[in-house]
Amino acid sequence: MSFIQLFGSALQVTPHFHSLVPDGVFVPREGGVRFEPLPPPTQAEVERLLRVARHRVLRLLEKRGALPAQGPEDTLQTYQAHSLQQRLRWTEVAVRPR
Repeated sequence: MSFIQLFGSALQVTPHFHSLVPDGVFVPREGGVRFEPLPPPTQAEVERLLRVARHRVLRLLEKRGALPAQGPEDTLQTYQAHSLQQRLRWTEVAVRPR
């Protein structure tokens, strides 16, 4: 189960997902179901998932024309810097209790 949260704690726009993921499967058995826990993913499985997600995100950004003319590593640094600048800009806003 997942839901999208659009704002961070300082009301900055930071869309992200919150997800509940079971660490096993429910197996039917006579009289009901039984929960079978699964082992955690290996380091290799996590790294493969990260590579696939990174490739797909970069391909989508490229398709939409959202990537600068730089290489992927420079692009990542550019977006990280932009994100940090946005975050710093929000912290400069004076918030007064009502």
